[in-house]
Amino acid sequence: MRYARLTRDNTIASFMEFTEAEYSALSTLDKASLYEAPEPVDETYIFEDRWYSLEEIRDREFTANPDAYKEIRTETINSYRAGIFKAGFTYEGNLFKGEANDQLWMNAFLELLSSGITAPPIHWITMSNDVVVFNTIEEFRALAGVFFQWAQQITFNLLQVKQQIRDAGTRVEVDAAYDPFVANMESQGITIGE
Repeated sequence: MRYARLTRDNTIASFMEFTEAEYSALSTLDKASLYEAPEPVDETYIFEDRWYSLEEIRDREFTANPDAYKEIRTETINSYRAGIFKAGFTYEGNLFKGEANDQLWMNAFLELLSSGITAPPIHWITMSNDVVVFNTIEEFRALAGVFFQWAQQITFNLLQVKQQIRDAGTRVEVDAAYDPFVANMESQGITIGE
């Protein structure tokens, strides 16, 4: 027979297979931590009074409090923001950083340039730690333009997904906006709170 060993929050830690004789030979303590796990129970199931699939869990959460269900997902979308910016942006074949410090430096340089200070050449570091030299103010402004357009597009994309979630009337509509976004982030190696 197939059994699951659970963690403290009732998620599955591991699966084990026992014959009846092997199971009978286990201590009472070992048996107490095992739950019969027939197919199709897999890692997405949680045991409470019975096995619940991920879909059933999501339905219960949405039915209990739709606004909280939506808010948890919009906050998760927000927590990907830092990881997206850390992944950087591409300009003329180079991958550049886009984190908060990089944004501050970009703004500082633009402020200096707009005040009339002649600063070129400006050296900017790529994600691979190569130095790219911008010999004219126009070259640097072009980089800044691409950067700010990229940052604005990210912001609008995040807002759009969050608005779809907030406007959703059913749990299925919420997940239709949320799940593809999370899958896309994971496929790019972007995780929460990076």
